[in-house]
Amino acid sequence: MTFMNWSRHFVTGIDVVDREHQGLVELINEVAPLLSRSEPVPGAEADALLDRLSEYAQTHFRDEERLMGEAGMAAACVGRQVGAHRAYVEELALMRREVDAGGQIDGRLLLRFLANWLSFHMLVDDQVMARQLALIGDGHSAAEAAARVREAKEDSAQAVLTEALIDLYGVVSVRNRTLQTSNAQLQAARSELAKLNAGLETQIEARTRELTKTNHELLREQAELQQAMEAIERTQSQLLQSEKMAAVGQLAAGVAHEIN
Repeated sequence: MTFMNWSRHFVTGIDVVDREHQGLVELINEVAPLLSRSEPVPGAEADALLDRLSEYAQTHFRDEERLMGEAGMAAACVGRQVGAHRAYVEELALMRREVDAGGQIDGRLLLRFLANWLSFHMLVDDQVMARQLALIGDGHSAAEAAARVREAKEDSAQAVLTEALIDLYGVVSVRNRTLQTSNAQLQAARSELAKLNAGLETQIEARTRELTKTNHELLREQAELQQAMEAIERTQSQLLQSEKMAAVGQLAAGVAHEIN
């Protein structure tokens, strides 16, 4: 089942842009089964996926920015387009940090972001870019092209609604990034605390082993000292017994002498 369908409303009329948009839609559909699972996407798979998304998007953004630069499109319009590109890159970078901190990523959150961002980008940002490029190609100045596209948007209720939705999406996206950043920081803090606890436990275990070893050595030395004391006492007893026997012998010899 296709997650994201290609629509004629996505078409800009610029071949390279449309091909790359179709490629991004195909990529999203390819990874949708992986991302739509209830369990988080493991780190290795998440890293590989983020690499593909980053590489493809960077190529696409570079081509769009080259087209705008070559046409001499109004700087303010180029800035808005580049800003949208940077927001996408920052979102992926944030998810990368989330993977680094926790070793996994919420696939369903990533899938919603990709589909929503790409839809808004193709329906609004790139349509504005394409119309301005077409007007410039027809001989209008960059300022005239920007003004005409802006006037057309202001006259369209659909365009106003779309802009409102984009603004709302931007607010939600910023809040989501803030929440993700907080979560990533919390995960990093928990990971660091776990490492500290593990290190402390290791130190305690090492110290316990050291004290146990020292205690065993003290007990052994105490036993050896006890054995030595007992040996000394036996020797003293034997010496005392020998001295007593010698005294008795001398006494007996003296008595015998007196008798004789």
